[in-house]
Amino acid sequence: MPATAPVSYTSVTRIGSAFPAINSVTTLSSGVIAQFAGDVEARINAIIGKQYTIPLAADCPLLTAIATREAIYAIAVQ
Repeated sequence: MPATAPVSYTSVTRIGSAFPAINSVTTLSSGVIAQFAGDVEARINAIIGKQYTIPLAADCPLLTAIATREAIYAIAVQ
């Protein structure tokens, strides 16, 4: 498995805090959760990159909330 790039909109810790049940699933390592977060970030960047320079210079709480929610959703439907 290739190394995952660090994500900037959310984190494994943030995802675990927002969705505590994820921590009880033994088949998901932090690397797998980070991969889901990275996939979500790539989709977000593809959308906002049409109008903004990526990476964004400032922290955006809205993107953090969206990325965290979307990563949790992606994990849950798997």
